[in-house]
Amino acid sequence: MVRATSIETYHQIKNEGLLSKMRFTVYDLIHKHQPVSLLHLVKLTGANLNSSRQYSPRTSELLQMGLVYEHHTGACPVSGRNVIHWSTTDNLPTKLVVPPTRKEKKKLTRDAINETYRYINKKHGKDIELIAMFKEVVRNLESIWEAEMVLSITL
Repeated sequence: MVRATSIETYHQIKNEGLLSKMRFTVYDLIHKHQPVSLLHLVKLTGANLNSSRQYSPRTSELLQMGLVYEHHTGACPVSGRNVIHWSTTDNLPTKLVVPPTRKEKKKLTRDAINETYRYINKKHGKDIELIAMFKEVVRNLESIWEAEMVLSITL
């Protein structure tokens, strides 16, 4: 049963356009059929069940925004597997914080490395040993970046 406050929140979100079209589609379906599994939600849209990849990120975003929660874990009516069933909250959406991309993380790290290098040069001058240690740290970071890139390509 949907609580009165949930209905009020639903109408405010809908009337004020507080969600993008796809997020609202997912929110709307969860609200109307709660508690609902992701595959059941996709089936309700009439979309191919393989298109759950389009809906799963929206569910995660709605969770981060405080609009849905994990109601319980149980058998999915579509797949029979043990899955999460989603329900809506009485909350209005909070701002969605988009995590930085790999490229942005790499730039932030590179900027921090450059700033640290400038600091070492300013405070310690030509301390060969300290600069060598710092360069080793940078090489290790670069090898981690490369490994991450290879891993993301193979997945």
